[in-house]
Amino acid sequence: MTEGRKNSKDEVVHYTFDWLQRGESATLFGDEVVSNGLRVRSFFTAGPGHEQYLLLGKVEVTPKKLKLSVTGKRRFKVGKKVLENNLGKAIRHRIDSVESMDSRLSKSKGTHPPVEGIDPEVEKQILMDMYDEHYRKWLEMKIPALGNKTPREASKTEEGRRELEDLIRVLEHTEKLKAGEGEPAYDVSWIRKELDMEKS
Repeated sequence: MTEGRKNSKDEVVHYTFDWLQRGESATLFGDEVVSNGLRVRSFFTAGPGHEQYLLLGKVEVTPKKLKLSVTGKRRFKVGKKVLENNLGKAIRHRIDSVESMDSRLSKSKGTHPPVEGIDPEVEKQILMDMYDEHYRKWLEMKIPALGNKTPREASKTEEGRRELEDLIRVLEHTEKLKAGEGEPAYDVSWIRKELDMEKS
């Protein structure tokens, strides 16, 4: 995703690019493992049922400066290498800056009201993104209830489609119950469309 900001002469003077884990960047990292603490990951997607890509960082470009912003030392090191390999002599390294979470929090004190918890809408979006990621992987997982076939494989045979229909109905019923109890419900209709299992 790219954003641009113009000046009074209608010239674009500031670009912001999302660095996504796709294309060549998809081969730069394996699964990032965190031994302790909380891992928060951001994804770019066009919506449920569409591909989603891990957001690795942001690149800001102005007429005189290029700035790479990432979380984590590994992404920082790899990101710098990617820029050097692609831009070569068009850029010149000036400075590295590292900011701890404590430092960022201390800077924000007094500038924002205290946060008692995560915003419900943000929490819901994070939850929906997690479901998106899970069910995208589920489509390619071997499921015992499908005779150790993946949902995508099962959708190719008559018997597999019957078993798959039962599973999808369970998913739909579960989400319907959630909605009835006031919990965020996930729209699984895209799974039917993806597997050509739409109700007639």
